[in-house]
This record gives sequence, structure tokens and C-alpha cells, in this order.
Amino acid sequence: MKMINLDIMSVETGIICHQVNTLGLMGRGLAKEIKEKYPDVYAKYHFICKRFPNSEALYGNIIFVPVTDRLYVSNLFSQVGLIKADRITPTDYGLLKQCLIKTIKKRNEIYETSNIMYEIYLPFKIGCGLAGGSWEEVLKIISEIEQEFSIEFIVCVKG
Repeated sequence: MKMINLDIMSVETGIICHQVNTLGLMGRGLAKEIKEKYPDVYAKYHFICKRFPNSEALYGNIIFVPVTDRLYVSNLFSQVGLIKADRITPTDYGLLKQCLIKTIKKRNEIYETSNIMYEIYLPFKIGCGLAGGSWEEVLKIISEIEQEFSIEFIVCVKG
């Protein structure tokens, strides 16, 4: 894993990953920023959420959206609901791992057709802010995936 001091919203080439819920809401945090900067990402996400009201069908899946010819957003359905007063974390680590692996596979498909290997960018503490996950647990998942797939994620620490 490579950590860099960069606002993930300034990435112009590569794949931006972020965790989403299945409620069709992008009202806070990075999701809100993506919704405002890339309305097509939100439109596709919102459409899928409304099309599949049984949110369990979405868990562990991604919506992979091209926003330019060199930039993609991967919406990771690994947040189960919203954080509640009892502070039970909505981040599901198993689903997060599934989604990151699916993003890698999608990146590899793009490589096969375009011969371009895009970097995969993660926000610092993905799944740990509004969704209340443990960064230590997420780091373990990132490390496992990097070893299994011989990949290096780029984690953006907003400066």
C-alpha cells in the first residue's frame, strides 16, 4: 500500500473507490463530493438502488462508472445501512473485501482491452469515517488483497 498526501477528488486518471450504502443516499462525506462532482455516478447508483429494493442483492457488488476516458469510480456496496445510536458499524469487512476484489478484476478487464493498467485509489480510512469501521481491520484486508493479487493500492490522505 502506498499512502500519498492527495485529495482523492483531484485524481484524474485511475479508479476511485468509495464505500456506499444500498439506500440510494450519497448525502455526506466522500460520497456527497462524488455525487456533486460526478452526477452520472450518483444517477447510476441511485437507479440501481431503486431497482433493487431488497438491498441484500447489492451487498458485495460494485457499480463501476466511467467518468472520463481515463477515470472511473467504483461504488462498493459494503455498507449495511447507516450508523445508529448504538454505534454498530455498518461497514461489513467481508463485503468490502469482495468489492475491492471485484474492482481489481474490472481493472484487469480494462487492461485486456486497452493495455492500460489503472491505479486503484482508496480514501484514507475507507469504511471507517461515517460508517464507523476499524482502520486496523481495513488495513488487514488491504494487505491480504495486495498479497493475493500482487497489487498496490494507493491510499489518499486528504491534505
